[in-house]
This record gives sequence, structure tokens and C-alpha cells, in this order.
Amino acid sequence: MIGDHPRSSASLGEAGGVASRQILLAWQGASHFAWGIVGVQIALAWSGRGQVLPVMAKLEAGDLWLDPLRLMLLRSAMQASAELAPRMAEASAANPLRLDYPVVHCMGNSASIAFPHVRGGRNIGRIVFENTSFAADSGARLEEMDALTVISNWNGELLREVTRVPIEVIHEGIDPAQFFPGPRSGLMARSRFYIFAGGKAEFRKGQDLILAAFRIFASRHPDAVLVTAWQNPWLKGAVGVRGVLRAPLQADRSGQALDILRWAADNGIDPANVIDLGQMPNALMPSVLREMDCAVCASRAEGGTNLPIMEAMACGVPVIFPNNTGMRDLIEPGNSIVLQGQAAIKGAEGRGTQGWGDSSIDEIVAALEALYDSSELRERLGSAAARFMRARTWQRHAAQLADLVTAG
Repeated sequence: MIGDHPRSSASLGEAGGVASRQILLAWQGASHFAWGIVGVQIALAWSGRGQVLPVMAKLEAGDLWLDPLRLMLLRSAMQASAELAPRMAEASAANPLRLDYPVVHCMGNSASIAFPHVRGGRNIGRIVFENTSFAADSGARLEEMDALTVISNWNGELLREVTRVPIEVIHEGIDPAQFFPGPRSGLMARSRFYIFAGGKAEFRKGQDLILAAFRIFASRHPDAVLVTAWQNPWLKGAVGVRGVLRAPLQADRSGQALDILRWAADNGIDPANVIDLGQMPNALMPSVLREMDCAVCASRAEGGTNLPIMEAMACGVPVIFPNNTGMRDLIEPGNSIVLQGQAAIKGAEGRGTQGWGDSSIDEIVAALEALYDSSELRERLGSAAARFMRARTWQRHAAQLADLVTAG
């Protein structure tokens, strides 16, 4: 199997290296949103081994924030993707695109498929979902796949209730060459207590719960700073989010970004206690995380294991996150503070919320207080978190995915 082979002597990063086979990842690769980051990391891992030429729906240097060596490694993949892109764009029900190599399909809620009219010699559905209500035609789309892969046991359990297609759980990971414990820069004032919170702003991600808890915590500890990576490139899903807060999230004056500082101020938080990191590439995140005293997540549901929390853990940052949905796969005794109180959430029309949970604001505050009061606790949890993440890498994820794709 591909995951068991040693690294090819002629990798795609070496002059003249040619992979033995192609696999299409049927979504866009980019450095500023989760699916894009996943695609880039899989493509890098496969290219580095030299046995698979990854092809993507779109993989262009302008969408990537990578160093020259990694860009060089992806050169063949970018060329192959550019050659295939026009054919993918033209594919339709009347004119489907049929490839003679495997396709990994991007699938989401209700088993939606990003490129339904592109088919491969073997078709693998990589599905990530939070809506637990499946549309009537979801089963038919699932049955089109030779196998399915999910990134959490929660998604796997739900999916097995609606299909008999084989399902494999392959956890996502981090790049250990970038995300690892390291010294602080000394540029940030050590008299402050920095709390990181990441993930695109939307109701499901629970940023309203974090702001409500931070308002209480900052009133007790004026040295507290909330550092947010909440910008959402899809403003429609973010503008108007209110949750438990009195004031909703709004776009800024440009209409191109979210006004995070105003959201904080409108809900009783001094904007001086909040840093909005803006829309930043994933490659720059390690230098931010290593400055943090802790990280907090209050997602009501995650189809996977939450990339920002995994990256914080890998950097040795003590984390707080809920005991719900896909995030349960990150729980190991002593590696985090787990928010146990998870109130059931009533689903909106057309959306199921089985397994979702509302974290207790008081419990979030208590967790922050515990970390604030004890540097020993922060060190112990951070060290355990970093050790836990050593086994969760993109290289491992990519190798397991390649094995699944080529198993038929």
C-alpha cells in the first residue's frame, strides 16, 4: 500500500520526478480556508513522496501562501490542475467528465458534491457535515461512491445509519514542521494574558459564547486579551450572527470584512482587549499561537476535529473545547480542559442538530480562570497536548487517504 512504501527516489520536488499515478482532489487548494488548507497539505504530502501526482479543481500560486520550496514541490500538481480545470468547468449532466484515474470528491451537508458531473475510475467521497438531517436524495449520492471517508467518529456513526457504503475514519492533522512548541518572540507584552480563538465566524462555531464568557473574564482581569481569527470569506453566513449576545455581528464599512472589534464593543467589551488578526494565511499562524497563554473553542458542532484547536495543541498551547461532535476525538485524559456541560440545541427547519451542544458560559469562564491562576497547569496541559498531536499529522492523513483510494 502507498502508506507503507519508503519515499521515492524521484519525488515531484526533484528535477524530472514523475509520479506513477494521478488522483484528483475535486476541490480548490488555498491557504485561507479549511478545505483549501486540507487540499494543499494532502497535495504536499503526496508530491513529497513522489508516488502520486495530486490534481485539484484549482491549484494556483496566487491562492497559496507557501515558501518557495513548497511551491516548487507543487509545480507538477499546479500544471496538471491547470490543464484539467477547463474540462471540469465544462462538465455537466449532459456532458459528464469521465477520468481514468481515481477522484476524491468533496462532499458536505446532505451529501452535496462539489463536482457531481466529474467521475473517476474509482470514486471516494470525503464527506464532512454538521447538519444531521439528510435530504431525501442524499442516499443516492452516497451510493455513487465506492467508499466514503470522514474525519471524525461522530460523522462516521451518523453516516452508517443512512448508507451501507464502506466508511473509513481518517483524522486530519497538522504539519509538525510548522506547528510545534517554541519560544515566544518577546514582542508581545508579557504583562497581558492572551487567549486565542479561531474559526470562521458563524452561529455553529459559537463565537457568541466566547464573547459572552470573555466579557465576564475581562471584567475581572483587565490584562486579558482575546486574539481572534474569525474572519469569514463568506460574509452571508456571518453577518447578523447574534446567538446569546444582544448585538449582532456586522460587516465593516468596506463591506468586505467582518467588524469584530465593533461586535465586541457593542456587547460590552472594551475593543482595547481584543485583537482581530484579520484574514491571515495558515502558514503565519504558528508564530501567533506560540505567543498565546491558552486557546478556547466553543463550537456547537464540528464535523471534524477543529483545525485551529489542533494547531494550538501542536504548538503546546493549553486548550479549552467542548465535549461534543467531532471534537470528542481530541479528548485524552490530561491533554485539555473539556467543557462537559452541553445543552441540547433545537434544530432549525431543514437542519438537524443531533449531537450538537451549547457550552456553559460559566464553565468557559471557570476554565479560563483555572488557566489564568496556574502557570503549572498551563505548562502541563500544553505539553500533553503537543505530545498528543505528534501522531496527528498531514503526512499520516495523506498516506491513509492514498491507501483508501488505491485499495480497489
